[in-house]
Amino acid sequence: MKRKTSTSGTSPKRRKVTKAKATPKKEPHVKLVLPSEEQEQAAVCRWLDKVGAFYCHPPNGGSRGRIEAARFRRIGVKAGIPDLLVFDVPEGAGFAGVAIEMKKRKGGTGRPAVVTTPQHKAILRLEQAGWETKVAYGAKEAVEFLKELGYGEARLEGHSD
Repeated sequence: MKRKTSTSGTSPKRRKVTKAKATPKKEPHVKLVLPSEEQEQAAVCRWLDKVGAFYCHPPNGGSRGRIEAARFRRIGVKAGIPDLLVFDVPEGAGFAGVAIEMKKRKGGTGRPAVVTTPQHKAILRLEQAGWETKVAYGAKEAVEFLKELGYGEARLEGHSD
C-alpha cells in the first residue's frame, strides 16, 4: 500500500499571473448646467436697461391657483404673450415694437424648450400688427437680435434714465 505523503512544507503550485488589460480611463462625466430661462431673461433686462429701452415683462407664466388665474384673466392677462415687450424703437425702424419669447439655451438637461400653441398664436398676431418677434434660446441670442434691429450700446434717441 502506498502511503500518502504530506504536502505541507512544500511550496504550493504557482499560478501564472497575467496582467489585466489596461482599460482606457474614462473622462469624468461633467453635467452641463445652463442658466435657467429666468436667469437668461434677467440678463437681457440688464442689457435693455443699459441701452435705455422702455420694455416690460407681462405677468404671464408661473403657477397660480384657480382663483388667482381667473382673476388675472379677468384683468386682461392673455396666454402666450411673449416674455419681453420692447415698446420704443430705434429711429427710422420700420416696426412697431419688439416681442421676445425667451427659452432656455439648447444643450442643457431636461426637456427641450418648446413654443406652445398659445405662444405661437400670439407671436403671429404681433407680427401681423407690425412687431418684430423672436424666440430666443438664451440671452446672447436675444441681445444679438436686438442689436440687429438697431438697439445697442448707444442710448436710444430721446430716451434717458
